[in-house]
Amino acid sequence: MQRVFISYSRQYLTFAERPARDLDDAGLDVWLVVRQITGGQQWRDAIFKGIDQAQIVIVGLSPPAVESESMRREILVARSQHKLIIPMMVKDAQELMKGYEETAHLLDVQIIDFEDRYERAFPEQLRALPGIQPIEPSVDTDAIDPAPRQSNCSTPPRTKS
Repeated sequence: MQRVFISYSRQYLTFAERPARDLDDAGLDVWLVVRQITGGQQWRDAIFKGIDQAQIVIVGLSPPAVESESMRREILVARSQHKLIIPMMVKDAQELMKGYEETAHLLDVQIIDFEDRYERAFPEQLRALPGIQPIEPSVDTDAIDPAPRQSNCSTPPRTKS
């Protein structure tokens, strides 16, 4: 079973949990910080061990992630170990990516755009994984925005009659 390490910003944990769940459903062994690291554990060591044991590293790109020294270090470790790195754009951060060597090289890689299009992006992500057959993503609310959205709609949704 292939192991996938998902790197993301804590501010987008709700988003990261969704592809982790869908990748689990596709039969992959998914490494996600909130699943593997418990209180009192040396988190840096655990993260680098998780990368070491993974064949694939999925990088959830967002402004806070790109600005995170820890996440950039995870990318460097994955690159030094010649891991397959699949970038997913959670929230547009392309301009910020240009400012860091660790993320600038990802601009030359096909980035899967998840921003406001999870249902279309997740099958693209599965096709990028060697030996995996595409499945339908789980139905969930759009969890990309870390803050809950307020509805501006004052009329109830239409129902079929």
